[in-house]
Amino acid sequence: MGLNEKGQMRIIEALIAIVLIFTVFLLGVQITKQQPSENLNQLKDNTTKLLDDLSQQESFRDNAMAKDAHLVKGDLNNVIQTPLSVEICDNLEDNCIRTERPDSNNFVIASYILSGSNSNFKEIRTIKAYLWVTK
Repeated sequence: MGLNEKGQMRIIEALIAIVLIFTVFLLGVQITKQQPSENLNQLKDNTTKLLDDLSQQESFRDNAMAKDAHLVKGDLNNVIQTPLSVEICDNLEDNCIRTERPDSNNFVIASYILSGSNSNFKEIRTIKAYLWVTK
């Protein structure tokens, strides 16, 4: 093998190495882009189920019907370790009270519709829990 052929082989080896490194880098970026979405979807599903479970508690229902977003948020914070804010809307008047704005571009909204107690089914509230993932 001549000197010129050895140089060409090293150039080809270097190009293959660069392509492999670039491919691994792109795959790594692709995987990290998908994880927040999967985490947020799972977070939304878990929060919706939690809201359903909490709605069976009379104190939680009373707080939601009174539009006390701070107490509702406190009930959620007892179980969820993710940053969140809560908004409670009166469906008849579309009057919403929100405690804070999400501090992220990656957030989900878990909504739950709740009716009043046995004596007052006409009152309807929508609880919106805004949850976000911090890095």
